[in-house]
Amino acid sequence: MRDWFIGLTDTNKIAFLGSVVVPIIIAVLVKFNLRKKYSGPVLHDPTVNYNGGLTQEDFEKLSDLLNKNLEPNKQGTNTVNILTNLIKDYSTDSKNDKQIIAGLTEEVNAQAERIKNILNDEIITKDVKALISAGQIIEAEKLVDNASIEQEDKKLAAVHYEQGRVKELRLKYDQAKESFGKAAVLQPENTTYLNAFASILYYLAEYDKAIGYFEVALASDLATFGEAHPDVARERNNLGSAWESKGDYDKAIGYYELALASGLATFGEDHPSVATTRNNLGSAWNALGEYNKAIGYYELALASDLATFGEAHPKVAIRRNNLGGAWDAKGEYDKAIGYYELALASGLATFEEDHPNVAIRRNNLGSAWESKGEYDKAIGYYELALASDLATFGEDHPQVATYRNNLGGAWESKGEYDKAIGYYELALATMKKVFGDNHPRTQTVQQNLERAKNEQ
Repeated sequence: MRDWFIGLTDTNKIAFLGSVVVPIIIAVLVKFNLRKKYSGPVLHDPTVNYNGGLTQEDFEKLSDLLNKNLEPNKQGTNTVNILTNLIKDYSTDSKNDKQIIAGLTEEVNAQAERIKNILNDEIITKDVKALISAGQIIEAEKLVDNASIEQEDKKLAAVHYEQGRVKELRLKYDQAKESFGKAAVLQPENTTYLNAFASILYYLAEYDKAIGYFEVALASDLATFGEAHPDVARERNNLGSAWESKGDYDKAIGYYELALASGLATFGEDHPSVATTRNNLGSAWNALGEYNKAIGYYELALASDLATFGEAHPKVAIRRNNLGGAWDAKGEYDKAIGYYELALASGLATFEEDHPNVAIRRNNLGSAWESKGEYDKAIGYYELALASDLATFGEDHPQVATYRNNLGGAWESKGEYDKAIGYYELALATMKKVFGDNHPRTQTVQQNLERAKNEQ
């Protein structure tokens, strides 16, 4: 039996940490089922070098996105300066034009969350807030770097915390980690500092350390506030996300269920945080193969987000894509296709043609059509996904290898073994380069290639 890669699943995990908010994480996950199926032009004006080499059109699109995401904190904020500084700080090394636009789109979303956090954070000083609001991020960094360190521990911890927040705005994550760590050591009873440190550790994929600090923060807030408090719900959600990232789905579900109970008691049914926790529960149950449970949670999350945000919102598209994935895994391919098509339409309206999220949804549609035996339709979607991500990421990216593996599988199912072998060989070369010879994904493609050669 042919091995496949399955599952390009949008998962958004939002962790609110007291006055600290961890930005939305939209993760592309490669999931494996018994079949191991992977399913989952920027125009330049040659006469204008506008803000870091972007065209004026690109800059204005990013500016509109930043303005939208900063609501309701936009008033008095110089978004042009903020965006210009972000573009200067963003590394464009070894990136093509599409990669730069896609990467900056994600950074704009994250930067807006960071700025809202800072402007609403009681620990951040007025002078730093004023500079950040004016878009003078470099000046804010200079101010916090020059802050006096000859202070008592409590004040010094606040200085380091403020430094960490500004370093995040400059995309200097290692320096932010160092500053948050110092704040947490100086005031280990302060859960804002503990959560900030844990969150940057999570962002940097240091999951064991992140879990340790999240647990300390949770224990402290439980003792202070009791069960029915938003900080308790948010910390449990964070712990669930960290355990899920480690692949321990049972522990993740335990924390998500506690977070859901606390969130329902605190916020009620129709709150975005409750919808997010339900989505995360659906993701964990889906990973365990409990598709009916996953569908139940995804449907509740979808209904809530539709009521809150309406049709044309990225979260609604994420829920529908995830529902499509669960129905696909159950073998209900027509239902899966229905959800995938709605998610794709929303993605096209939100991100336009050449965004990686659009490629994901096309790949998923290809997977569902292939499962129905409609190989030509599947190939059409896979080819669109491949062309998009080749333009965005270039040759040596695991998503590109995934789509080539899937194209190999579809051509193999049609009995076109030469074409299948060609795609498998390209996918294998990339997997070896990215993951090495002994990674499960590399070995899966290797097995696919060997089988296709034997069938030839």
